[in-house]
Amino acid sequence: MYDLPQITVEGSPTAMGRQQGDAFAEHIRSLVSHRLQESEHYFVDRGITDGSKQLHTAGQSMLELLAAWDPEGHQEHAGIAEAASVDAADLLVTLNMTDTRDLICFDRRSDDEGCTAMLIPATRSVDGRLLAAQTWDLNQGDLKHVTCVHRKPDEGPHTVSVSIAGGPTLIGLNEHGVWVGTTNLKTLDVQLGIGYMSLLHRAIRQRSHEDAANVIEHATRIAAHTYWLADEHGGVELECTANHTLRRVLSDEPIVQTNHCLGGVHEDAEPPSESSVHRCQRATSLLAQGQHDIDSLRALLADRSEGPLSISRHPEDAEPTSTNACGIGVPATRTFHTCRGPSDQGTWHAIQLG
Repeated sequence: MYDLPQITVEGSPTAMGRQQGDAFAEHIRSLVSHRLQESEHYFVDRGITDGSKQLHTAGQSMLELLAAWDPEGHQEHAGIAEAASVDAADLLVTLNMTDTRDLICFDRRSDDEGCTAMLIPATRSVDGRLLAAQTWDLNQGDLKHVTCVHRKPDEGPHTVSVSIAGGPTLIGLNEHGVWVGTTNLKTLDVQLGIGYMSLLHRAIRQRSHEDAANVIEHATRIAAHTYWLADEHGGVELECTANHTLRRVLSDEPIVQTNHCLGGVHEDAEPPSESSVHRCQRATSLLAQGQHDIDSLRALLADRSEGPLSISRHPEDAEPTSTNACGIGVPATRTFHTCRGPSDQGTWHAIQLG
């Protein structure tokens, strides 16, 4: 069973960053080194010999944009980099690697990366409360770096999120009951801007899911992702490229998406991978089977009915991608359920906010 390292940080953004950098310094340095090496191989394989230089230059520009767009997020990031003794630009590009990789080199070949995410309306839950859930599937080598951070800032809401060591929010919940999550998409529409993890990190500090959605919609985004925003009163999924957004508002039926565009409005998207299609269909089918609660969603996230194409992607499948973490949120009770690794291989924790 995979356990989940957890820390609580508090104070100013810089202080919270330094506390994370101190606690996870070895993990952060290892992550940056590994991802930069992997990105170099990726670029060279596609005929780009100066990809690392382009990546660092992009990181410096991203730092400047982040400082102007989200000063608190920038201060926390700088504190992490300083305490962990890594370059702040290199850390930013490696944390947002799916975005920055597409920025340097868009490749139409389908990548089998990504997550399975869903929103379940109150009418379809056992206790009449909206539920949100997702797997976080990415590089198998990142599994050892997954962490959970409970932030208690001097100003703003307390938040809890699961992410990569040294990273801002990926999946999380705040004390107002605002849930955020994401799945990766890949389209030709890319530009220099704010990375997806930084977008989520500002969104989770909002008071409602609509405020969080506005943060995402009006930002200058680098690349394509879906963003999942919810609170006890409702939820929305945003299917975004750098410049376009398709909204899906939660109604009486669950919303499910994996890693291919469903709206039909985004041109030049990568073709759906076999895994993405299977996971989307399977999650939709399972959610259609009656009412749901925490136990049924944990079982859904653990589904292995199609082997390596299943919702739960095991490290022993010997595939490049595995389920690195899972999250389930109950906004009405401010409860965040999470584990490191696949749902059936990780130790689940229920973390209460407020």
